Amino acid sequence: MKATSDTRITVLYPTNIYKQKDYLQTLDDLEFGKGCKRVRFERLKIPSSGEIAIKVIHEVEDKEVENITIEILFTIEKTILELKANICEHLQKDPKLHKLYKTDWLETPIQAFKKEHLPLERHGFKDNEIIVIRATSFPIKAELLTFEIYLNVDRATNLEVSLITEITLTT
Repeated sequence: MKATSDTRITVLYPTNIYKQKDYLQTLDDLEFGKGCKRVRFERLKIPSSGEIAIKVIHEVEDKEVENITIEILFTIEKTILELKANICEHLQKDPKLHKLYKTDWLETPIQAFKKEHLPLERHGFKDNEIIVIRATSFPIKAELLTFEIYLNVDRATNLEVSLITEITLTT
């Protein structure tokens, strides 16, 4: 395969974006001869090794203004703070006035990233991750609650359940 800077190949299931080094291999090396692969040719930049593609949706409060969607390539070792700074630089926004949110399968923001000093890898980021950025003055209506349940079963088969949760209320 030959790599061009403006067209890349993405395997649709399981999702995989071929990196620059993959374009030096043959189709047999990429296991195209083993069964069927559904691919999409995209007019987007090809990530290098260690980079992942992140789709960012900038949601705005004003319903008259359309949301902006961009894609950035970012290394997984960098932190959420660095990602937010990079996104805000692209959008010409102040990072101190914006928050990044995890999304569900409908691309709806469900939870703000709390530990922004941790790398993307620790937050479970993968290729084609979708996140939302919003102004801090425009929070989501309700955050997804995360529960940790600890079960202790003793020899007499008594069951003890401990429930720990972090609740964030937004107004």
